[in-house]
Amino acid sequence: MSQDQYTLEQQKSLKSVRDITGKLIEIEDLQRRAYQPIYDMNCAMNQAVADLSLDNLQPYHVLEERLRKAVAEARSLGLGNDPLIEKVGALAFS
Repeated sequence: MSQDQYTLEQQKSLKSVRDITGKLIEIEDLQRRAYQPIYDMNCAMNQAVADLSLDNLQPYHVLEERLRKAVAEARSLGLGNDPLIEKVGALAFS
């Protein structure tokens, strides 16, 4: 194999690695965005419990609205079939 062919093969390999790395970064970003509403909903539920344990310093409607927003955002990202989201959604919208 000549030096030019070897260099060309190295460039092709490097481009393939860059392409694959770019796709992995895209997938990680999509996963992070997909799970963010679940994380937000979990934070909202934890905050609601903390607020309730502080002698109801937050009115119930404020807590309920936090849960509704988190569930609505999760559903807007297509996560509505997740059992946890459906259970919380049933509680938040009942």
